[in-house]
Amino acid sequence: MKRLIKAIEEQLRKGIPEERVSGRDKLLGKTFRSLGIPLKQVRETISKVYEENPEISGKVCIGIAEKLLTREFYEEKISAILLLGRLIKDRQIVSFSFLEKLMMSYIDEWSLCDTFATEVLAPRLQADWDIGQGVLIKWSKSQNEWLRRCALVGLVKCKGKIPNWQEFSQALLANFTNKVLTAWLSTLFQRPLLEKNLEILYQHVF
Repeated sequence: MKRLIKAIEEQLRKGIPEERVSGRDKLLGKTFRSLGIPLKQVRETISKVYEENPEISGKVCIGIAEKLLTREFYEEKISAILLLGRLIKDRQIVSFSFLEKLMMSYIDEWSLCDTFATEVLAPRLQADWDIGQGVLIKWSKSQNEWLRRCALVGLVKCKGKIPNWQEFSQALLANFTNKVLTAWLSTLFQRPLLEKNLEILYQHVF
């Protein structure tokens, strides 16, 4: 596991341009430190390490991801989330209770939350929607604001990929006030990749 974590960290640190560091810090508000690496490069790094190391599966992958979530830099945390996403997309089971534990322990910032929602929660919901509906209801009523936000963004990402999406979305939105949704949209729209899906949410709210 240590070797694989080191491989990921070394790949991430190759040729980091200083201007990207300052740009990323500005976007994130310096909630934590950034290496300034484009998300595309982080994705390529995780894909390369994942595909070249078949032992990254199950408990090994989960262990690596949990370690990376404790790291100092934004890109390391994002790498953890992308790694979990690859595991789930390969149809390997990661329990909703474990995902909730990760959210409660390590996610306390909007960009990490939204990435977790789209890369991890959404494919997990699509793989097991019968159970996933109950998970979303539970998370949407949580006292933890990041669980609530993750539930909402994850659901939006699932449009067209799960049954009864429209009806379920309308029911779930009843657990959120317009004030909360409006505040979240102010940060959500900073994520260009989510804009199309967020238009759907915006239409529901206003």
